[in-house]
Amino acid sequence: MELPEGATLERTRIVTERAIAYLEKNPYIEYIQNVTGSSPRVGSNQGRAELTVILKPWEERKSTTIEKIMHTVEKHLEEYPECKVYLSTPPVIPGLGSSGGFEMQLEARGEATFDNLVDATDTLMYYASKRKELAGLSSSLQSEIPQLYFDVDRDKVKMLGVPLADVFSTMKAYTGSVYVNDFNMFNRIYKVYIQAEAPYREHKDNINLFFVKASNGAMVPLTSLGNASYTTGPGSIKRFNMFTTAVIRGAAAQGYSSGQAMEIMEQIARDHLPDNIGLEWSGLSYQEKQAGGQTGMVMALVFLFVFLFLAAQYESWTVPIAVLLSLPVAALGAYLGVWVCGLENDVYFPAVAGVSAGSLNAVNYASHQPGRSASINLRYRHDSRYFGPKAALRGGSLFGLKFMLNDVKKEVPFDEETFAHGGMRVIAVATNVETGKPAYFEKGKTDFPFDEAVRASASLPLASVPVVLDGQPYLDGGCSCPIALNWALNEGFEKIVVITTRQKGFRKAMPGQRMVDLYDDFYGDKPLFLADMLTQELRYNTLMDQLDELEADGRICCVRPQEPITIGRFEGDENKLLDLYNRGHREGREALDAVCTYLEK
Repeated sequence: MELPEGATLERTRIVTERAIAYLEKNPYIEYIQNVTGSSPRVGSNQGRAELTVILKPWEERKSTTIEKIMHTVEKHLEEYPECKVYLSTPPVIPGLGSSGGFEMQLEARGEATFDNLVDATDTLMYYASKRKELAGLSSSLQSEIPQLYFDVDRDKVKMLGVPLADVFSTMKAYTGSVYVNDFNMFNRIYKVYIQAEAPYREHKDNINLFFVKASNGAMVPLTSLGNASYTTGPGSIKRFNMFTTAVIRGAAAQGYSSGQAMEIMEQIARDHLPDNIGLEWSGLSYQEKQAGGQTGMVMALVFLFVFLFLAAQYESWTVPIAVLLSLPVAALGAYLGVWVCGLENDVYFPAVAGVSAGSLNAVNYASHQPGRSASINLRYRHDSRYFGPKAALRGGSLFGLKFMLNDVKKEVPFDEETFAHGGMRVIAVATNVETGKPAYFEKGKTDFPFDEAVRASASLPLASVPVVLDGQPYLDGGCSCPIALNWALNEGFEKIVVITTRQKGFRKAMPGQRMVDLYDDFYGDKPLFLADMLTQELRYNTLMDQLDELEADGRICCVRPQEPITIGRFEGDENKLLDLYNRGHREGREALDAVCTYLEK
């Protein structure tokens, strides 16, 4: 929500509370998270508010779609005369943009000034608002924000022996805010800022109340060191590729693709903006632009090779043509069927159980941040806090699980509220080092933070020290329970979807003598756990046989890699990791129809 520049925080709060009251009446909305005074588009600003709307589980809103809900809300909020409202979905991959849709950078290049950038932004927004293909347009540029200008008399400051830095820091502390530190309370991290209370910073004359210390120890009022006056100016100046920039965000209107929307924005920039104003794409839009130019060539090669394979198979040049011509008709029929029935191609699970790294993924899945694990691994793979000897010394594991589960939340936000109250059961499986038996820790049902259960589940043997929970040591859940299948069966779930990291038919080989000796050296004093380590391959292979039988009977649905995974768990090549993530996302989408068919039976 965007109020006029200069709107007070209290006015923003009143408008926001009215919007929240309306949203809470919507039968499809679970709850609303409100951050008044901030926006993902412009950052901190007293005239902005960010509302994160969490919808109810899918089975409670089968009669509608996200698009319909957003359209209804948008129609209502458009009637608010005090503000502009922008609706968007979260980005597919956290960290690549702040919202769904497109994101572009308008750059002041060459001799272009900030005023030139402001004019260009206004021009672009004007012509873009007239295009029916575009929706939800907004700009981060704030050019005329009311400000208080304080002109320091440097001669007087020097004469009185007042450090100039003290003048600026005092002004910042009282009229703005100064970050002090963080503190932890009830497993939540709070930031501490110093700021004068509102009555003492409402007016220009309040500066009379602020003092700095001179060299002789006397307290000097700030008003004696300069003159204050009201003015206007930019709220912040952003840079991209070293150029002063304005961030333009928007989305394609219903019925149009993001590619079409991006082409239209580029066309408007070419036709109406001067040569000294440049355009660059960022976030997911940049990735889409990079990949978009190869689509035609890739599709042409795909059809060519498919045609050649079919020609060789049928020993004919005409039969493959007939086969290929049926594909567009089949795809059109599938999409028409989904559209006519008003269906969404997504899935909701009431419970998710993760083993080892799967528990980390389960936590992010339950918080509705499925791309968070991938973004963390790519971002911190070569960070000493994340992997290596430093991580081992700090957290007892080569993988910095303490950093991953706690400290990284400061840099890659984690939706604690959704995770805690989203309604999805989350189970982390760990192995008791004393008994050798699996333990199933469930969110909200432990006497310790659930993050510790996840850390225990993901602590690899030989590479981690055991994690002590309730006085008992635990390590990787995969040592005793490679997949939590039996837990799901014992819980009585009628529908079970199993996601494995190995292709169908894969079986593990027994460990060699060198590995047996290594296990014995490390865990010889823990005979039950040692037995787990020496027999885990047999247990894994037996479980795979059980999966194949249950899958053949239609009792479960398995999602497996289509081809073997050739990289190890210590892989450091970011390109290989990104390719693997993209492959998993692609194959997961391809398997979604089969999963939906299984769940609907």
